[in-house]
Amino acid sequence: MAQYSILLADRNRGNEILLRTLFKEIAPPHEFHWVQQQEEALDYLFQRGGQQEARRPSLIILGLSDPAAILRILKQDEERRAIPVVVMTPGFSKAEVQEFYRLGASAYVKMPTSYDGVADLVAAMCRLWLNFATA
Repeated sequence: MAQYSILLADRNRGNEILLRTLFKEIAPPHEFHWVQQQEEALDYLFQRGGQQEARRPSLIILGLSDPAAILRILKQDEERRAIPVVVMTPGFSKAEVQEFYRLGASAYVKMPTSYDGVADLVAAMCRLWLNFATA
């Protein structure tokens, strides 16, 4: 059984493929789950809507257009508020980023534009939240 479970909520299939590949290279063994909509993410997190067997994620990466909506719900829940959440998007205003942190985001990062940049980000997430020593 995989030691870690990662949930990516992002509409971009390219991001999913890249992140899945990099996490597989850097942080095996793990489960990697991808959802494309806010409601799918909430169904997975709260084990509803056909997701009754979903495993509690060790790390959540939010790349959806409204991460604050998920953060508001997630961080109000006693059982799930401690799950690290990384908001990873092309960009938000300073006020929006401050709101993400106020709502309990563990980190906000702009999606790197290079493969090496994304690989470095995945390695950092592994070190910080999955307790993997990476090179």
